Amino acid sequence: MTETKKQLYWTTIALAVCGLGLAFFGCEMADDSCECGNDGECDSDPEEEGDSDNDSGSDTDDTDSEDGEAENPFDYSPSNVTIDDLPWADASEVSFTGQSCSNHAEINTSNCEVDCLEDVTCVIATQTDDTEVALILASSFVVGDDVQLDIVGKRPLVVIATSNVRIEGLIWAIDPIHNERGHAGGYSCDSTLTPLDGNGPGGGGAGWNGEGAGGGGYCGAGGAGGPDSSESDLSEDRRDGGQPYGNSAIIPLRGGSAGGKGEYGTGGAGGGAIQISAAGSITVGELGAVNMSGNGGLANQGGGGGSGGAILLEAHEILVEGILAANGGGGGSGGLYGDGMWGQTSNEPALGQRRPRR
Repeated sequence: MTETKKQLYWTTIALAVCGLGLAFFGCEMADDSCECGNDGECDSDPEEEGDSDNDSGSDTDDTDSEDGEAENPFDYSPSNVTIDDLPWADASEVSFTGQSCSNHAEINTSNCEVDCLEDVTCVIATQTDDTEVALILASSFVVGDDVQLDIVGKRPLVVIATSNVRIEGLIWAIDPIHNERGHAGGYSCDSTLTPLDGNGPGGGGAGWNGEGAGGGGYCGAGGAGGPDSSESDLSEDRRDGGQPYGNSAIIPLRGGSAGGKGEYGTGGAGGGAIQISAAGSITVGELGAVNMSGNGGLANQGGGGGSGGAILLEAHEILVEGILAANGGGGGSGGLYGDGMWGQTSNEPALGQRRPRR
């Protein structure tokens, strides 16, 4: 699913986007997006806290108690993590700009390292289902318009900001070199010599005997793999796409599932998962984008595309002028005719590839 050009005001709001198992190798493509909710926006209900006329969250700047110790500034409870015992005094400005990071920055959720900034507070936190996330605690969180911020590592990322968040550049968790490697909690596809189902609760089915592997599923079922193009009946022997899982609230925070592996081509990794919770506001500017899409499957008895991951934004005010994307990847072709694309930062489906009919 891709969200763009939205402005939302409530006392406390949550905007969630989750991915669908996308494309797959074969003669046709599955639906390229999933909308977790009847209204198509994955929105959860606003919490009944505070004054309904307060749409700015501007009264959250004072985080010091009378004895001078920093306190929890949130008047709502962020999803998925417990914040009561966080080291609030260690929250500092986290600003990724071209000047500080030379146009590229990286957060590694496996070891909580940030490659171009010092003194960033990052801890490993446990969700209610006992899975782990990397949690960054910041007074404010900024991604400049001249920076690409890569989220790598095995755990989803949670950002807790005691004031405001502004995203003017690109945040993504896609590996452009190794399509099978998942990041930010996205499930990887095993690189083996035999076909396998994709990893994750919505992993796509393995491809056999010339049929393409199925695409990964998440909040929708993954696309079925395409049949051998030499068969006269192209409706038979479709490899199953992955099963749906998760919920519209994105609790717990989980990444997308991998597409199945074909006889040679590996499936695309599932998209990553990110949660940004701010005591004040969250703004995604016109040039800003958060892309937690799945990767594409490789060609040659093609791998299935990985499902998109998840994006959860929570704040008193959320303004999205740019793009939120958690789309699935395309499937690889049956021969050496091309790899599937990774999920796009648009409403256009990621292109899969097909082997010409003989």
